[in-house]
Amino acid sequence: MKQRTSELLSVVLLLLLLPLVIQQGGHYFKASLFAASQAKGLSFVSVKGNQILDGDGRKVRFRGIQMDFGSMRGDVPEGIVNNKKLEIIFDEMINHIVTEDDFINIKKMGMNLVRLSLNTYKDFEYDSIPFSYREENFKKLDRVVGWAKKHDIYLVISMRQSPGGHNSSPHSGNQGLNKLWSGKSYQKRLSALWKIIASRYKNESVIAGYDLLNEPNAPNKKIFNQVYRGIIKEIRKTDDKHIVFLEGNLWAKNIGWIKPDLDNNAVLSVHFYEPGIYIEGKTAYPSVIQGKTFNQLALKKNLKSRILPGQIAGMPIWVGEFGAMTKADNYLSYNRDVINLFEELNLHWSYWNYKNLRGISDSQAIYYSKKNNRFVQLTNQLQKSKRAFPTLTRQDWRKALESLRTKNYSEKQELKDLLIDCIANSEK
Repeated sequence: MKQRTSELLSVVLLLLLLPLVIQQGGHYFKASLFAASQAKGLSFVSVKGNQILDGDGRKVRFRGIQMDFGSMRGDVPEGIVNNKKLEIIFDEMINHIVTEDDFINIKKMGMNLVRLSLNTYKDFEYDSIPFSYREENFKKLDRVVGWAKKHDIYLVISMRQSPGGHNSSPHSGNQGLNKLWSGKSYQKRLSALWKIIASRYKNESVIAGYDLLNEPNAPNKKIFNQVYRGIIKEIRKTDDKHIVFLEGNLWAKNIGWIKPDLDNNAVLSVHFYEPGIYIEGKTAYPSVIQGKTFNQLALKKNLKSRILPGQIAGMPIWVGEFGAMTKADNYLSYNRDVINLFEELNLHWSYWNYKNLRGISDSQAIYYSKKNNRFVQLTNQLQKSKRAFPTLTRQDWRKALESLRTKNYSEKQELKDLLIDCIANSEK
């Protein structure tokens, strides 16, 4: 009898433990029931009035940083884009530009958001074969989403370059073109790409939402809202959970152009680089510029004017980019004063930016490439070249790509410390 009872207890125990053992590919992994119950992760966020709320109805304030993701396909002369060796390098570049170590670092800084900027649509859609997509590069984006999830950091996926180009700046307008607004085919391609992205990530709560266009510059309000409405329509066919982040016209300066009824789960986005002459490092802070006082009070007046349309509309506002170049006099005090204004005015924000890929040491970035960075040398040569990409050995380009990892960059410790301190003080 005792033996039978013991056997029955063993069977019951086995049945209780069986769900905790998962067989995968011939390997066994023991799962902790307690850990599984505690691993809730980040919930979907959504807009209610002028607030962003999490799944439990708690207010969320985004404080984060911009990070590039992708290659430089959109930056090179058209005549050499289809070079096979160059295509391989660009695809490999995506594997090196962002790593899990970057998310660990950002988490330690106290940030809860990464504005993940897709450098170019060309990494995901074949430019020569519209509506055909690069699945392998989407898998690389999947991996980044996984790191964000692992470290509890929300993502906003942002579109830097669009088919046809949506402003006249080469860095975000596809070789300086601005043809999206007049090109129906370009608009259809962009909307279709966003639908692909939304369909792929519709169940990923770690993604806060989609920043549809970086710094748009449309010729009129009608076409501006029409393009936004078309993108949103395609996204909502497959994804009704994620926020859409809508940047104002004129390089994200004018949110007054945005119709508030485009979507009921939307956040308005402005960029704040004021005044431009200071950001470029041509004057001091505080000072007098062209007879006008330039200090925190003046900055507050400028910022309040910029966000007023959003406040009138009763919508949340996100400062998607800001920051003074480190060559600007007293840039740390300027950045601190600007962040304090964001906090005072209840604005979400993301600093520009985490890492500069083009070898500029005095930009706003925390990390910049060291002297003689092999990848920067090659890309500078590439952008100037009118011929095919120079002959490189496999070892040459592997070394160049390895130099893209953040661990091989120089760090501006004083800037990093400032951002850490601002976040810590904001959360008290």
